[in-house]
Amino acid sequence: MIQAVRDPIQERSKLTRSKIIEASASLLELQGYAATRLDEIADDIEMSRGALYHHFPSKAVLAEAVVKAHYDRWQVVMDRVRSSDLPPLSRIITLTYEVARISQIDPVVRAGLRLQLEHALVEKDLPNKLTIPYIGWIAHLTDIVADGQTADEITKAISADDIATNLVESYFGIQHVSFRLSNGMDLPDRLRRWWRILLPAIATPDWLMSNQQILDAPEAK
Repeated sequence: MIQAVRDPIQERSKLTRSKIIEASASLLELQGYAATRLDEIADDIEMSRGALYHHFPSKAVLAEAVVKAHYDRWQVVMDRVRSSDLPPLSRIITLTYEVARISQIDPVVRAGLRLQLEHALVEKDLPNKLTIPYIGWIAHLTDIVADGQTADEITKAISADDIATNLVESYFGIQHVSFRLSNGMDLPDRLRRWWRILLPAIATPDWLMSNQQILDAPEAK
């Protein structure tokens, strides 16, 4: 069997692009799209302007790449939690805490969150729109909620799509408030409070009885 030989030039180019995306994310998250310049990014990563422009001919193209890398992170998280073989409702809860944890520490994710809020500025400089947020999360969670309803963990009185949509709307609203008020530091506490309020509305009585410790979990001090 003949294996494909990797092109070292393409591999090096891919690594360089990744380096630029990672390094630019901190500036984009801190300063925002409008205030960040490509020259500033080049200086920050000690790269010539020509080399940077070779990979990203405009700030908008680089911002788009950061947003794509942001979504690539979520696919990795989804796959990892899926492979854990957790029951459906526990999988959803775990996902929210994993998203919160990564949002606190990953510059690419944090930059992607800010750039999506500034999408109109970025899209003004692009021939296309950025990836529409939330749709993928709703679809992913709808499937898990449906599994939870089949497993008699989640109420069937509300459609899987409505529950998943509300989960996404609620989570990202909580995340936005947390980042505005505490730079995301209190996000885990806000999630614990949210789950204590939400679970009695969507979980079945049997599930609640078997998982009372989640409702009783105190907020971190």
